[in-house]
Amino acid sequence: MTYMKRVLIGALSLVGRTAIVGMAVGLVIGPSSAEAIPAWSRKYQTGCTTCHTVPDRHKTEPRSAAPSIPQRREFCGTCHAKDAPEKNAPKVDIPTHGSPYLCWQCHYPHLPEGRG
Repeated sequence: MTYMKRVLIGALSLVGRTAIVGMAVGLVIGPSSAEAIPAWSRKYQTGCTTCHTVPDRHKTEPRSAAPSIPQRREFCGTCHAKDAPEKNAPKVDIPTHGSPYLCWQCHYPHLPEGRG
């Protein structure tokens, strides 16, 4: 084996070991509080529990203990109705806008810019 091959293999081994150690440390330490918050919540400065009820088991079994979803149009109106106190939320006339559907049946609240 040539000298360059040995140097290259040694360097790749070091990079690989460093990456594995880095991933292991990341798994042990876990995400910072900012990383644990979904991007939508960071952008709009609101937590999941603003709109969802979250069972305690959700932290350990997220797929089998899913958060609730709003079941009434008036719920979304607490921020989005024309007379709602929330200043930064788009406003609609809740009684007529999109009736009879629930808001999330047409709008995807985790991606308010559109479904893409």
